[in-house]
Amino acid sequence: MGKKKRTNISEDLGFEKKTLVVYDPDSYKKSKPVWSFDLADFDHDQWSLLNTDFIEKEIFKTLKAFEGMTWQEIDSASGGRKKGTNNHFIPFEDMIKEAQNRAGDLNLLQHESLYSLRITATIRLFGVLNNGIFHIVWYDSDHDICPSGNN
Repeated sequence: MGKKKRTNISEDLGFEKKTLVVYDPDSYKKSKPVWSFDLADFDHDQWSLLNTDFIEKEIFKTLKAFEGMTWQEIDSASGGRKKGTNNHFIPFEDMIKEAQNRAGDLNLLQHESLYSLRITATIRLFGVLNNGIFHIVWYDSDHDICPSGNN
């Protein structure tokens, strides 16, 4: 019988073991919401969170109620006159021109859309929803940023 040939590879072929990390972008939907004010627009006359209505219209009570829900439950909440969900993403092109321009001023156009949270029939909070954190940007007391016919 012949001898088995043994090959010695002394050079590095550049192979490297890498761990594949699989991330589900919808995994946040199982978590409860977290609120952030780091992107809040305090300078807009009409949509500022410094508007006294923001506090007086029971906004905090509604946000606290949302904290008992998951993002999946918030996303699927429905009601009101319009079919569909109350809370959803709204692309910038569906917003009024003033909101589009203001979003540009605030460097928000890097996102595809803003998330709209329905507080009452006319009150909405708009913000960036990222990994379960809702970065509140605007308080819209009259459903002006994206009138009902646009979304």
